[in-house]
Amino acid sequence: MPATANAPTTSTEHRSIEHVLARLDGIVDWARSAESPAGYFAALYRRVTHEVKLGIEAGFFSDGPRMEHLDVVFAQRYLDAFDAWRAGAPPTRADPSRTSSRRSATERGASRLPPF
Repeated sequence: MPATANAPTTSTEHRSIEHVLARLDGIVDWARSAESPAGYFAALYRRVTHEVKLGIEAGFFSDGPRMEHLDVVFAQRYLDAFDAWRAGAPPTRADPSRTSSRRSATERGASRLPPF
């Protein structure tokens, strides 16, 4: 059950890793003040996201903007789930037509994507 302390500010869409990091900072700060274990995952996720940001800045990825987009889109799933949990709403569901392991990479269009 969600804690009753004030939740961190929510946003419906994040456009950069900086936005994601700021939102994760808010969740961690909230969790500390609420003494909620929900902050453990947010703290770990923030650390990984920060490392991805550093990798992009250092040119580690062949397509930095694409990697940032992937990071932000993926983070949005977690942030949406966190917001749903805080609101007492059911979590969102993945679209099985986009995640089915029964479909080949070619069927999912992966062969058309350039490598990272």
